[in-house]
Amino acid sequence: LLTTAGLGAGPFPNPGGGGSREVSDTPRWSFADIDARWRAAVMAECDAVFEPVAKELSAAAECPDQRLGSSTSSSLDIIRRWNVYKFKIDRAFRFIGQLSFDNALTLLRSAQHDTRALAQLIADARPCPSSSSASSSASSS
Repeated sequence: LLTTAGLGAGPFPNPGGGGSREVSDTPRWSFADIDARWRAAVMAECDAVFEPVAKELSAAAECPDQRLGSSTSSSLDIIRRWNVYKFKIDRAFRFIGQLSFDNALTLLRSAQHDTRALAQLIADARPCPSSSSASSSASSS
């Protein structure tokens, strides 16, 4: 994905990365610099993926006396979407551990779709609607 976008090795390639015969005045970035830049990009994407679901779950927690998704079909839809969401997040963190940040970013961007769908399913299944999600769902329609 990054290669087809013309980014080569990723969003943070080494400057002055010519052949071994060329001498460049531009210093090469260290592994620590490249790693820190990749991790910052991946963690920013994680934050964007986690925030909408966390917001809907905290709104659902405001009604502790009611169950989320009272009907079987809505509960099943939430569980199915949650499993796909969790799989992608777990796999992305596995890629981060293997220093394969481009694969982690690809999975996290793919999880954006699951994030929106899961947040909408939770908002629809919540027994007591909150004012924040009611206004956001009204504006998105």
